[in-house]
Amino acid sequence: MINLDEIRKLKEDVYGHEKRYAGLLITLQESSMNEESKMSIKAFLNDYLARGNSKARALKYGYSLKRLALFISEKSIHKLSREEVTDLVLKVQASELKKNTQNDLLLSLKIFYKFVKKTEVYPEEVSWIKIREEANILTKDDLITPEEYKKLFDTASNLKDKVLLVLLHETGCRIGELLTLTLERVIWDEESECYQLNVYGKTKFRVVPVIESVKILKEYLGNHEFKDNLKASLFNVEGHVKSYSYGALTKRLGKVLKRSGIVKRIHPHLFRHTDITEKAGELSDQVMKKLYGWTADSKMLDTYSHLTNKSVTLKMKEFHDKKESKDVRISKALEQIKKMLLTKQKVIEVGFEEIKKNPEEREVFVKLLMEVSKYHKLQKNEKNVEYINKKSGDLLLQHGAGRGI
Repeated sequence: MINLDEIRKLKEDVYGHEKRYAGLLITLQESSMNEESKMSIKAFLNDYLARGNSKARALKYGYSLKRLALFISEKSIHKLSREEVTDLVLKVQASELKKNTQNDLLLSLKIFYKFVKKTEVYPEEVSWIKIREEANILTKDDLITPEEYKKLFDTASNLKDKVLLVLLHETGCRIGELLTLTLERVIWDEESECYQLNVYGKTKFRVVPVIESVKILKEYLGNHEFKDNLKASLFNVEGHVKSYSYGALTKRLGKVLKRSGIVKRIHPHLFRHTDITEKAGELSDQVMKKLYGWTADSKMLDTYSHLTNKSVTLKMKEFHDKKESKDVRISKALEQIKKMLLTKQKVIEVGFEEIKKNPEEREVFVKLLMEVSKYHKLQKNEKNVEYINKKSGDLLLQHGAGRGI
């Protein structure tokens, strides 16, 4: 049976939340802010944790409030008037902090004042503050290219590193989701012939299929140091059942990156960005949100909340089958065209029918057919030239109509 408290504890161990929280309290006490501010922030954090909230979120609020208090170290952060809050917001906005960091500070202030004023809604001092999210802009050059991924995989010197890379690459899981995986949550799905990873995200579980990497994951599981202990971490520290910490794992991947000679900054989360970008054009919004653990806050998506993981798995299998078979289909088509060079009109007709089954590749085929036409022209097969040109024109018209041209 999966124990949620155990998983939360694993998550805290992976990210070192306990140690970092202790460090926060020390730096808070040693800071130059006034004593009243220190006491009010500590009281807020104690109350927040007592309500069953995570240390990860408490850390975020704690560091944000500490930073805010240092903007106004001569004042008590919990006693600000509406006008003083306005001055503080302007200071934050005028700082050189990134927009998302500014948003974190202002949101923390709003949450803090609900505690200070003991209200369920934001009190008037902070209710007017607007948080405008700005998405990070990624370009194609920021993402991991197939060549870079292959170089990383080939450079990895042991099976554990290779499996971590393939799972990051295929699933788009957050690194913390993979590091908190235990063997009991890596399940073979007989019906779909793939593994299912029962990962715990920011707030809930979701199931992610592993399709392309079945063979190497199976090999890794068969050689796992603690394969008979289902509570052991999938990516355990050698000689221990516990997982690597986020910091230790990042260093491990950093060594692989350095040996590969790649100069681009590649971090674990970049695999997620790359995977999402690759699949975004192929999978529907509701499948994407279910696959990557996003909330379905759209009313339209609520209609599809009944989607099961089987639906996600089927869609993923379709995606990978299409990806693997496209080169095969083109190869077969080329072989068919080569045969046309030496065959008569009847066999050429069969070839055209095959081509029409793959509308997305018509344009490529038509170009090749033009080469066929040139060949027949050189051989003075004028009848075949006329026939091929007509068929090519028909295909181009169909191709244009299918694209709305």
